[in-house]
Amino acid sequence: LLLVPSGKISISGSTSNDGEYTVTAATAHNDVVRITLDTALPSAVADGSVNINESFNYTVDEAENAFRVVFDLRGILFSGDRITISGSDSNDGHYTVYAVDHKGTATVLTVEETIPAADATGKLSYSKSFDISAVSGSTVTVKGGYEYKTVAAFVEFIKSKFFSHEGFHVVEHILLRPKVKENLYEDKLLNIVLEEEGCDRCRISDPYTCVASIILPHWQGRFDNRDFRRFFERLIRLEAPAHVFLNICWISCRQMRAFEEKYKVWLLENAATQKDPVRLSAAQNDLVDILNKLSNVYPSGRLHDCKEDETLENAIILDHTALGND
Repeated sequence: LLLVPSGKISISGSTSNDGEYTVTAATAHNDVVRITLDTALPSAVADGSVNINESFNYTVDEAENAFRVVFDLRGILFSGDRITISGSDSNDGHYTVYAVDHKGTATVLTVEETIPAADATGKLSYSKSFDISAVSGSTVTVKGGYEYKTVAAFVEFIKSKFFSHEGFHVVEHILLRPKVKENLYEDKLLNIVLEEEGCDRCRISDPYTCVASIILPHWQGRFDNRDFRRFFERLIRLEAPAHVFLNICWISCRQMRAFEEKYKVWLLENAATQKDPVRLSAAQNDLVDILNKLSNVYPSGRLHDCKEDETLENAIILDHTALGND
């Protein structure tokens, strides 16, 4: 039985039905599970809980930071569940399941915590408890809890498919103003667009006051559509305070990786209770270097023939298209 690999359950916290029982069948009906036992229960009072405690031999996959069990635990264990290693030489403790996969005859349980050693001694176990909702003869009905798992899985699917990669970073330039100036090191400056460079529209003599950069991934879904970009840029400028100048930059995956690495280091150094001026200055200089080098990546366009195709998606249109790409 998939529900209880050992075929054993226990009931606790009930008026008269506490004890260990052997399961002969288990069937799911919508959001409930009906468990048939090998003997009739003493009482028809629906109270207490059904407890499942299972243990297995295991091996350790150090490369995957995972435990392997020769049993199909899909549909039994899920991401976020807790498993326990006991009686081992090195790995005793509780672990949080990060992912469940099935390879060959084994279930691979990748965990969030680091597994100390490739030690296969002891047992891997898990426990589950379900409130009893009905009792009839030898049949116990419990809420399986899988309706919540289904909702959570659907939400994760929607987030991963449509939203999880459509985030962006907001960097307020005032936070990058120079703070450190010593003999051996000092903070770098953001780029300044001077008058003699001949760009009246993009001239910024003060790159710090009331200026923010919006850093976005160009390659994610709708973000690579020119019309959506235009809509998004207009929306974010309308929502931003009127006195704040926004520098919106759609960058490549390579640029995003470099930016996020430097940005995270700067965030940690800037948030430290006891700030080290050398490390803070180095982190800020690295971030300023990246910001100064970021360049827009434009959606690829195509020459448009109205006779062949009526859609204008990413078409090359006069006064609406930038030719060339950095």
